[in-house]
Amino acid sequence: MELAKEIIQTIGGLATAIVAVLGILLAYKTHQLSKQQSEESKQEARSERFTRTIEHLKDESIAIRMGALFELEKLSEGYEHDKKNIVEILAVFVREHIEGKKHLIRPNNEGKDNWLPEPREDVYLAARILSDLFKRNNDLSAYLFHLDAKDLYLGRLELYGAKLYKASFRGARLHHTNLQYANLSKADFFEATFYDTSLKGADLSGANLLQARHLTAAQLLEARIDDNTLLDPDLRTEYERLKSK
Repeated sequence: MELAKEIIQTIGGLATAIVAVLGILLAYKTHQLSKQQSEESKQEARSERFTRTIEHLKDESIAIRMGALFELEKLSEGYEHDKKNIVEILAVFVREHIEGKKHLIRPNNEGKDNWLPEPREDVYLAARILSDLFKRNNDLSAYLFHLDAKDLYLGRLELYGAKLYKASFRGARLHHTNLQYANLSKADFFEATFYDTSLKGADLSGANLLQARHLTAAQLLEARIDDNTLLDPDLRTEYERLKSK
């Protein structure tokens, strides 16, 4: 009898342990399922937020467009895949607004620049966000090959690290424009104005810099040029003199 009683107690203990283990497994599975559903819900909400933001970029109101750009900047803090998509969207936004002459204004500054149109603040904001993303991750550069930005006032525009191969800045005013580490290979800057323009680390190989205004040899020393870079003879001589020091 004692043996049977011990066997029954042992079996009862094992059953209790099994039930406890099954309870733990069930609780774990329930937690995992809940976590998965929560993540799916977050992803769905993020996707809806993303889609709604893209739609707002097309709005005629500059305030709504700028709000959408700030929202994209927040969304860029998420997944890497989202960041790449956001960079592409921002690059398209900048290109469309510059090349399509959408929402351009005339700057308030006096003198000859008064007759050059200028992008509105939302374009400056989009370019600034692109530059900031590149500063944090070199793989997220804006691809703006062949950008047509001629005869525009682009003061203060941030194009840090942008890919601007064969872009046209003919006659453009690049006052305090940030072109650091930009790929400007074979870009056209004929008669462009480089007033306090930052060219540190920029690739100007094969670029056309003939008759560029306010461009100095000191600025070029911070950039990269080659024998195919077109420079006025005096500027080339001064550049070679400074480089040899």
